[in-house]
Amino acid sequence: MQLSDITDRASRLLQDRDYRRWELLELQLYVEDAQQEWLRLTEYPRTKATLPVNLNEKELAIPENISSVKQVRLQGMQMSRTTSSALDEQYRGEHPSYGTLGWRHLEGTPVYLVQDERTQRSLPIVPYPTEATHLSSMTNAAAAAPGAEPESGMLFVVLSDPDGDGILEMAPDDNGLIATEWYWEIEGVISAKNQFRDENNAFVISKESVLPAMYAEALVYGCLERAYYKENELRNLNKSQLWRSKFLQMAQDCQSREGQNALSHTTGANQKFMSVPFPKRSFYRSSGPVWSPQTLTVESNDNA
Repeated sequence: MQLSDITDRASRLLQDRDYRRWELLELQLYVEDAQQEWLRLTEYPRTKATLPVNLNEKELAIPENISSVKQVRLQGMQMSRTTSSALDEQYRGEHPSYGTLGWRHLEGTPVYLVQDERTQRSLPIVPYPTEATHLSSMTNAAAAAPGAEPESGMLFVVLSDPDGDGILEMAPDDNGLIATEWYWEIEGVISAKNQFRDENNAFVISKESVLPAMYAEALVYGCLERAYYKENELRNLNKSQLWRSKFLQMAQDCQSREGQNALSHTTGANQKFMSVPFPKRSFYRSSGPVWSPQTLTVESNDNA
């Protein structure tokens, strides 16, 4: 749904089609705020991004199109995320294999990404790769992953010919980093900062919301909530709370619908663990056949 569609519907529900009581710019700001709140509450929709793996790089910078990281893969293999406190506990004092350097200076094949805050803009890599062998040791596992390239040609991009002998070698850039053919695959909550604006920070009415069409109506509700909450003679807290409840109801519906699991597709029908109760002979029922719930056949008189 475009920004113009959202503000037009909101103005009709406000009975202010000429934007006399609520200016158009004011409603556009309310829509922008509602979209940000939706992403914060639901963490939906999500998006993906890829970043090249560089040797000597200690931290993974989060792309601007992701506001909160949910999972990270290295060449198709999911990485473990941990916290600084957990690693401090694990590497308390002097680690016997690495002396006094501690986990922040471990070099080798990446195992952990450190995430202490949901919205932090970089994730420390532990250990961080400094040699080709730190990544080539993962080649076999990556090649076995679905969609991965064959083992040959998975290592590094040759960047330069420093000796002029025709032999291309890897060379660091100005920051001492060496590019590789490996990639970080990052999945997280989409960032909608200035989604409805152009490079001059002006609203563009033709800009689309990041919400799917079935949830875009929530931005109308969020806009109306803020419009009625405005501090002026038109303030109406009852109406504001009404639209607020509609907004939250749709957010809760999104959270329950979008999280998929095995039973979401089968609805639990015909599962082996399910059984249908059958009547058995009791004190109140002394005649008639007794059915076996396992075979759906009538039990013999001996078992009756």
